[in-house]
Amino acid sequence: MKIAETYEHIATVLGNAGMEDADTEARIILRESAGLSPTDIHMRPDAELDEAVSAQITDIINRRLMREPLQYIYGRWDFMGLVFSVKPGVLIPRPDTEILVETALSELHDGMKILDLCTGTGCILISLLKYSNDCEGIGVDISPEALELAKQNAAEILGEAGSGSGGSGLESWTSDAGSGGSGAGSGQSGLESEASGAGYAFLQGDLYDALARGDEDYSSPAASASTASACSNASASTASACSDASTASRFDMIVSNPPYIPARVIDTLAPEVKDYEPHLALDGGDDGLDIIRRIIDGASEHLVRGGWLFLEIGYDQGESVSALMCEAGFVDVEVIPDYAGLDRVVSGRLPIMI
Repeated sequence: MKIAETYEHIATVLGNAGMEDADTEARIILRESAGLSPTDIHMRPDAELDEAVSAQITDIINRRLMREPLQYIYGRWDFMGLVFSVKPGVLIPRPDTEILVETALSELHDGMKILDLCTGTGCILISLLKYSNDCEGIGVDISPEALELAKQNAAEILGEAGSGSGGSGLESWTSDAGSGGSGAGSGQSGLESEASGAGYAFLQGDLYDALARGDEDYSSPAASASTASACSNASASTASACSDASTASRFDMIVSNPPYIPARVIDTLAPEVKDYEPHLALDGGDDGLDIIRRIIDGASEHLVRGGWLFLEIGYDQGESVSALMCEAGFVDVEVIPDYAGLDRVVSGRLPIMI
């Protein structure tokens, strides 16, 4: 079949099946399966496609008619100009989330430390590290499948774990960050799902608890107890040093694309989402704010003074999430819209002075 005929065929079949933006999908399929750019489609309409390519395209059309997402079919997707591996069981990166990354980048400075909660593919943290200088970050997810994929993406985009020159200091930093978190020392350590190296690490666990559970592996409990005792008995001359150490263990920025869809809404989503993507990464509880509340409530314990919190939200959650952040003591709280003008990100920072 010729290029133009194939393009029209894909767009027509998918369009008749009720899929939005079937023309765009047709271009993506021709690009990914046949290596054709939009220019090729228009400039070489009568060129014949190889039979093997045509057969592959037919298979992809059939899978799309079953509403399997293109991202899972091809196993990769573009995000922030980078190519991320994706797979079933892990949330697909979306253009909406690029708003979160772009907003965070506007406040990200050299050498900052970042915590990415509900990291998924790692696309947020990896993008922030890729487009910054000398920053370090930790990605946390409760899903081992997500963490394996995040580690793979980090290695492919940022370099293999441990490839950085010199020590990044992430091990001691993670240990310190975990020592003050809620749920410290409980449950199984998430360190078996950890990968650290060129300025990044990934930990398995439930939000901030992942940092606390990692503490036992990064430093001995006896050493942590000794440090705590020394600081609690510190004289006025040494109290300042203990305070500085506590500040150094915190993050300059927390980012998250958490589950924020109300549970009752999930069954109304497109089949590509409700039937294929992990509900663990979608379900935000009765009002969609269960995980968001927990992130906001724990943020002040893990951010430096003046540190930033950036959250992706649902289109109708801007007012509610802004109120939660203000109640938690954040200042300069702002709702950032996406390109369609819908609420997409809420940002705020801890005040520098208490």
